[in-house]
Amino acid sequence: MTVKIAVAVDEKISKYVQALARSEPESYSDIVRALLEEGYKREIEKLHASYSRGEITLRGMARRLGLNYRELYQSLADKGLPL
Repeated sequence: MTVKIAVAVDEKISKYVQALARSEPESYSDIVRALLEEGYKREIEKLHASYSRGEITLRGMARRLGLNYRELYQSLADKGLPL
């Protein structure tokens, strides 16, 4: 499921998105979506590393990501990250 969100971005980010749009055949929204997805992926990896070091629980990880347990387990499995 996708949800549309209006996002205000810093001028530097806007210029970066415009530069990417000139060099790649993608729309601004596709580029911003890809950037957000990459940031989300990195956040999951960062939280998973914290979980692996015993710094947070799976419950804490799920809460920080806005997910329930089942969604978190599925997300970790999809990314090949161990529990």
